[in-house]
Amino acid sequence: VPPLPILNPGPPLEEGQGRTLAASCTAEGNPVPSVRWETEVRGTNATRRSAHARSASVTSEFFLVPGRSMNGKSLTCVVEHPGLRHEKRITHLLSVAYLSDASVLGHTDEWREGMEGAALTCLGDGNPPPTYNWTRLEAPLPAGVRARGDTLLFQRPLAATDAGAYVCRVTNRVATKEARANVSVKGRVEDDAVRKVDLVSASVVVVGVIAAVLLCVLVIVVVVMTLYHKRKTKRISEKYEEELTLTRENSIRRLHSSHSTDTRTQV
Repeated sequence: VPPLPILNPGPPLEEGQGRTLAASCTAEGNPVPSVRWETEVRGTNATRRSAHARSASVTSEFFLVPGRSMNGKSLTCVVEHPGLRHEKRITHLLSVAYLSDASVLGHTDEWREGMEGAALTCLGDGNPPPTYNWTRLEAPLPAGVRARGDTLLFQRPLAATDAGAYVCRVTNRVATKEARANVSVKGRVEDDAVRKVDLVSASVVVVGVIAAVLLCVLVIVVVVMTLYHKRKTKRISEKYEEELTLTRENSIRRLHSSHSTDTRTQV
């Protein structure tokens, strides 16, 4: 009697579970049919037999540890029996529920006021497909900013008030995960140019003030040193004159004294 194989899926698979039944395949016939599995998924199988009055049945169970890489992969039960001209194949597609980590792309350091077409994209893969929810910390979404699925669209030129922390929350029946993007918006290019010019002007003014102060200090130092040297020269001259006068007076006194001595000697 040719067998009529039956494949029964196991319980729902979810990433993070331990060893779980993926599917079982049963075939009954006489003689006993052969049952095996074909798949690229790593797992183990267990086989049991049951005898009946005119036949016997074979049931093979395939076990695995669910992971997202298994989602959508095929698991095929292959039955062989002398009553079959060709082997009988029944394929089951695995469905593993999971949710990947979330991340946000799109923001760069080049976001400036007036920029058009700005957008943030939330990356988050899962089974079943996740839903996306966009919020901004400590403030509502700005006017003119709309969420469309996994994308947050800035439908007008960027403004300075668009800066802030934007949060994308990704959810399916497995879990909820979120990612954050800290958005900064630079000033317009012309504003930056004006600020640079102002900075240069301020630098020139500061340098000019410092130069003027240094010049004043230099002039004061020169004047003080000049007065000091003049006073010193005057004191030296006065002292020299005093010494010269004293020398002359002493010479005159000695001359008078010598003359008086000579006169007394002659007498």
